[in-house]
Amino acid sequence: MLARCLKTVKAAGHCFCRVVISLNGDLSGEDKSIVVSELGSCQNILVLETPHTLNPVAHLAWIADQLHDTPRTQRVLLLAHDDELEADAVLDWCNSLEERPRNLAWIGPYRVVFNETHTAVISSAPSSSLYPLMPPQEWLRKYSPTPRCTVFTNMSGMSVELGVLTHVMRYCQRTHGRKGLRFEVMLLTHASVEGVVEHVRPLAVIHEHAGQEGKNVLRSDWYSDEIRCSIWLLGNATGVGNFLRMLLGPWGMRHICGSAARFIREACFTALMGHNRKWR
Repeated sequence: MLARCLKTVKAAGHCFCRVVISLNGDLSGEDKSIVVSELGSCQNILVLETPHTLNPVAHLAWIADQLHDTPRTQRVLLLAHDDELEADAVLDWCNSLEERPRNLAWIGPYRVVFNETHTAVISSAPSSSLYPLMPPQEWLRKYSPTPRCTVFTNMSGMSVELGVLTHVMRYCQRTHGRKGLRFEVMLLTHASVEGVVEHVRPLAVIHEHAGQEGKNVLRSDWYSDEIRCSIWLLGNATGVGNFLRMLLGPWGMRHICGSAARFIREACFTALMGHNRKWR
């Protein structure tokens, strides 16, 4: 999977001032040999290796910390190791950035491959070729109106300023998050983001499969991340009106209390039965 991903990164590498690859954990030596094999001739590559295996939140926060010498306003494009970039689409997108406000959050559409058998293109926001940018709170109301009614999101192909990524990851770390299950929603709704907009065409090919991190989540992690995201949304609501709508709406206090009750119930089940249950 990593070799397949890196081939597409190499094809699009000329679009970026720097490509940062972070190798996480015990397999980093094996992964590094793949990186050298696929990208050894590239000049703009920075390879990072974590000191030990980190959970998803700690890993992204660690990467952000390693880039301390990079301006916080520098735009980053995210990609998971088992997904792919569409080089032509990336080039077209990079060429269009000067025409756009600086601090936008870009997301989707995604070309999603399900279990390597069938493919679909899934939208997550209004197309940048048809609509103006959408304020984050409006995106949330239209595209993720309730915690149980959300559009498909994935970090691969998403782009925000480095400062936004750093702030989100530090918040997740301070609140003891591990999985970052609402990570994309928090990136899109950061208070500094001027608008949410979708790429004209997919920048990333997402490979959905049973072994990926998001398919193997404990219920306790899911419920705690639900609470974490709702508190984030309240803290990043711009203006009194948006704050009150968030507080009283589906993502607000009612959801926080419900998720807390489910978290406590799951903790009691774990204590009694001696094992954790998975969300899916």
